[in-house]
Amino acid sequence: ELRVDLECISNGSHNYGKTAIFFAITRCRDDVVSLLLSAAASVKVVNNKGQTPLSLGSSHLEQQTIQALAEHEAAEGDDVPWRNYYASNWDGIRYGDLDPRFLPQERRTPEDVVTKLAINPTTRESRRGENYQRLGEHHHTLVGFALSADLTKLRHFVERWGASGSTSTPDLAPIIDLQTLAVQGGLGSSGQVPSLRAVVERWMPGYTLDKQQQCSAWGYRPLSEAQVAYAALDAAVLIELRLRMVR
Repeated sequence: ELRVDLECISNGSHNYGKTAIFFAITRCRDDVVSLLLSAAASVKVVNNKGQTPLSLGSSHLEQQTIQALAEHEAAEGDDVPWRNYYASNWDGIRYGDLDPRFLPQERRTPEDVVTKLAINPTTRESRRGENYQRLGEHHHTLVGFALSADLTKLRHFVERWGASGSTSTPDLAPIIDLQTLAVQGGLGSSGQVPSLRAVVERWMPGYTLDKQQQCSAWGYRPLSEAQVAYAALDAAVLIELRLRMVR
């Protein structure tokens, strides 16, 4: 109804080739996946990780939705060619939930777990652990705001999931604390540090942050939509903020 292009792909270095249905699958949203299928979204796409909607869905979705993906793929048939971004834009990293139809033999290992639908299928726990392990990989940079209280928690989880291959408290990836950067840039001082809203208003003129949810009841679950949006915006704004602050 909104004339959204369901075949538009992401062009990020680690998610190249992902269409809307991939993002719905990674969030385990069976309802959204079903909606996209009913709108004729194509599932004959291989992202640059080597995953297809079917291989990824096999570990993220309910059995009924997985079956719907398989039937939709079969219905597209030979008339719809595969768009294989794994062949053209592979990022050089091995992931789970790979589609066995598209993983070249030279990229396979004896340790691979192979099922009918996926190579090295993931679980919720393994995906959680993989995310924490990335915090210890030094080709990533962690960006945050007022991080001192959070770093102890992050190191705990990185250690728990065995990042850096050590049982000792590991180093995290390089860290940029934008609050510290703001002080160095002349906003506030070490004794009176600036708020995130103040930093946004300084380096992103014309923008501000609505902090009404800051003192809401965060101990209750599930969080409200307003709380989720508030937290997501606080995180998302850091990406643009960092770009502007380090120019």
